[in-house]
Amino acid sequence: RDIQLDPNLHERRAFSEDDLAFADAVTSQSHLVAPFPVVRRGNSLFLVDGYVHLRAIVEGDRDALVKVIEVSEEDALAIRFADTRRARGREPMVSSRQALARHRSGVAQEAIAKELGVSAGNVSQMISAAEAEEELGAVADRLVNRSKVSRGWWFDVHTTRERLKKAD
Repeated sequence: RDIQLDPNLHERRAFSEDDLAFADAVTSQSHLVAPFPVVRRGNSLFLVDGYVHLRAIVEGDRDALVKVIEVSEEDALAIRFADTRRARGREPMVSSRQALARHRSGVAQEAIAKELGVSAGNVSQMISAAEAEEELGAVADRLVNRSKVSRGWWFDVHTTRERLKKAD
């Protein structure tokens, strides 16, 4: 209950049955559960990694106590970025959401491009797509499972909106 979620630190929006089953198996053996990295903001703790495992623990016991380790905001972004690189194929927008979070934290687009192994122009498109998803995601959730919508579609939404703003 004391650990909160920050959407900027969690790029995934959907979890498969395999993800949940694996988390249940791991959390059923407490010695396999590593401390959860968290960021302290004021009096609040925000989860950095391990959402599915924490969810499995809480479903078993809402009052469960878990070990946490505090990390800096910079380390939190690095942890999330490493997770994104390992699980690149899960959702089309994960790397775009990560690029947006890194961009907002002050990381230059060239550095993000190098980290992701893409061009700086591609990073710009990723950021634009993630911003469009962020602005219109609630609408999209009513139409389709947002975790399945491609970055290209969100970038098209962004460019169409920009074109309409200029025409207005």
